[in-house]
Amino acid sequence: MRSSTVRLLGLCSLLAAGVMAACDDDNDPVTPAARPTRFVANMANANEIPVATPAAPSSGTATFEYTGANTMTFRIVANSAITNVNNGHIHIGTVDNNGGVIVPYFPTKTPAVSYTAGQEIASGTITNASVSAINSRPAITVDSLRTLMEKGVVYSNIHTSAFTGGEMRAQIVPAP
Repeated sequence: MRSSTVRLLGLCSLLAAGVMAACDDDNDPVTPAARPTRFVANMANANEIPVATPAAPSSGTATFEYTGANTMTFRIVANSAITNVNNGHIHIGTVDNNGGVIVPYFPTKTPAVSYTAGQEIASGTITNASVSAINSRPAITVDSLRTLMEKGVVYSNIHTSAFTGGEMRAQIVPAP
């Protein structure tokens, strides 16, 4: 009888220790994963729909930094020569479709401007005031633009005189 009681007490002790470890109710705050603040688009001719085929391939990199409070900075640099740039935007759309403009990088350049590798095409700050309405819908906020970038459903597009639909393009995604 005594050994049964000792075994029962031992079993109860193990069970109680397991329950207490599983509950661990010490009110630790749950820290959500940090949202990305840096984004990138590595633009190339092959990403365009339809594919752009200039005489000399062009490419560029667009970087974005979410600085908080509905503000984001951007910088676009040519990785190779690109001629007659006249426009550039952020469009809404996935990798396999074209979509409407939601953020213009700069006003239409008249006359168009050519850039060599390493030259800055554009830089600036995106605010709620610079985000465009899409298809008669109200404009979105920069915070919403950040969410779209996190999901990879917006793209950077640079247009030229020869390729008015766009010469180089890439999805904007969180930077590694």
